[in-house]
Amino acid sequence: MRIYSELDLVAAEALRLDVWEGLDAPDLAAALSVLVFEARRTEDGRGPRLPSAAVSEAVSLTRRLWADLSALEKHHKLDQLREPDAGFAWAAHAWARGDDLDDILRATGMPAGDFVRVVKQLLDVTDQIAAATTSAALRRTAREAGDLLNRGIVAYTTVAAEI
Repeated sequence: MRIYSELDLVAAEALRLDVWEGLDAPDLAAALSVLVFEARRTEDGRGPRLPSAAVSEAVSLTRRLWADLSALEKHHKLDQLREPDAGFAWAAHAWARGDDLDDILRATGMPAGDFVRVVKQLLDVTDQIAAATTSAALRRTAREAGDLLNRGIVAYTTVAAEI
């Protein structure tokens, strides 16, 4: 009820099954990024760059939930959810742990405007997860992830938009 993203059913199931429990804040930011990121172009055949085994496991479980929900939607002839995209996981993790924007943009080839847009969407999701979870630990981690993500150009563009 408190989750408003394209993959809200996936997020709700992940919360119910404690998929993100025990992740630290940068890992949670990376794992949640699959809910908001959608690559604009096809990848070069390599899988997405994931920052840790914990993120890899959380993304794998999230994709499994998506596959289960997608099969149910197909069975009932409903519009199907897009597949979670882990293409921003490394960048989200790097930004949350304090890496330099120029280094992240160079490594990803992503334009700064696209980066900021995705991080802002990710901030919305961290807020939604913090509000929706019944786990005090996950609530703290989601809030911490949001605080870590809301820095530099991301924080500046939020302030500038409010002026």
